[in-house]
Amino acid sequence: MPVSTTSPRNAQASGCLTLFGLVFAIPGIAVGVSTFRKLVADRTDAKQIVLGFTMALMFAGAGIGLMVWGRVSARLAAKNRETIARDPEKPWLWRDDWARGYAQAEWKSNAAIMSVIGAAFLLFSAPMLMNLPAALLREHPFQTALVLLFPAVGVLLLGQSAGAYLRSRKFRDTRLRLSSVPCPTGGKLQGRVEAGFVFPPGAAVDLRLSCIRSYVSGSGDDRTRWERILWQERNTGAASTDGQATYIAVEFALPYDAQGTDVRNSDDEILWKLTASSNLPGLDFNATFLLPVFKTAAGDPALTTAAIEAHDEARLAGAQPAGSKIVTRPATSGGYLFYFGAARNKRTAAIFSLFGAVFLGSGLFFGVAGGQAFGWIVGLIPITLSGGIGLLLLMFSFWMWLGTTTIEVLNRELHIRSGCLGISRSRVIPASTIRDFQLDPSVQAGQDVLYDLKLKLASGRSAVAAGGLEKREAEWLRAELKKDLGIHD
Repeated sequence: MPVSTTSPRNAQASGCLTLFGLVFAIPGIAVGVSTFRKLVADRTDAKQIVLGFTMALMFAGAGIGLMVWGRVSARLAAKNRETIARDPEKPWLWRDDWARGYAQAEWKSNAAIMSVIGAAFLLFSAPMLMNLPAALLREHPFQTALVLLFPAVGVLLLGQSAGAYLRSRKFRDTRLRLSSVPCPTGGKLQGRVEAGFVFPPGAAVDLRLSCIRSYVSGSGDDRTRWERILWQERNTGAASTDGQATYIAVEFALPYDAQGTDVRNSDDEILWKLTASSNLPGLDFNATFLLPVFKTAAGDPALTTAAIEAHDEARLAGAQPAGSKIVTRPATSGGYLFYFGAARNKRTAAIFSLFGAVFLGSGLFFGVAGGQAFGWIVGLIPITLSGGIGLLLLMFSFWMWLGTTTIEVLNRELHIRSGCLGISRSRVIPASTIRDFQLDPSVQAGQDVLYDLKLKLASGRSAVAAGGLEKREAEWLRAELKKDLGIHD
């Protein structure tokens, strides 16, 4: 992970982690010893034994983990301070791999995080499964499914962790060799991915470069880390091999107006990531690299996001991108028509449907259980919060499954009609009122980003012409609408 700047508070934080770890570890060890004594004395049943040892493992494991992390973080902080003191104005030298001219694949950190979370889910599930009434499956299958969701997620995360470990073994010594460090905004990211594994002849590699804001919301114990993709570009690279290793050429233009890597505040970071993936026999190749992208004097201020998008539009030369799901045809009224059918992004719609169902189901389950135990006011809290989020996600996924949009250009006017199950909305926007077309990364599902094509109007307001677009088809649609409306940059 990136190195962040440190302060004298690091030592205090390390001591707090140790003390906080003791608060968890001592009760956990006490519960474990008590459960073991009852087991030896044969004074308890199997459910109590499982519950006791599960609680002991959870508390003792969390406590010992916090104490170990406190010691390790203190040593890392001391090492980081020494590194930063040597080159305080050159943050691209603060990581060992960056200083040596490459970016190491992030295998181990991803595997470790998924292992810890997966193990926690399984430990949390053990007493729930032991106390699950046999009649619950017959009488309340929906509630049973929610209970089984926790161990299923734990198994899935542990499987993902095992996959990351196996990939690190299969694709050994994987790194991104950079042509220059740092990579300047307003310049080029150039280099090649090197992997100690021979790819099949002609294997294509999907390359995805993303500028990401990683931030923490909430306070106290209720803190959640989010990742929002601010900018993304995709490309396809061809794998070449010398019989012992594989090499994939990488080249991207970096917009000057994008933010550079900034990890000074661990609660609000800017990260640049390159993801390289390819479908291969057995385990697929999927590696992520953190990049040293910074603003330097070598950057060209003219190489902005708009300039890069204009270059991409010109390269399309009016040809609709392969795989685009936009249907185009002359309109009966004499203009030109663009039709966006239902279920154009099935994977994203399925992800939102799944999360919506989980949030709604969890809200109802814990709301009913809390209402029965503590009264309807307490039960209303999870129903309102979690259930409300679930309903919003399901409504959005419902639109992605069934919603359609039609755009028609007629007499230098943009006619936009959106509909779902007979409910429709129409708008007419004259070309004279449109000041700009902008791509907005509005929907994010994992590393997939879908864009809205937004119109900036003379009134200062904005309107969405079309949503749920891949970046290339959004750029193509923007160029086509400008041409048909007679708008010139």
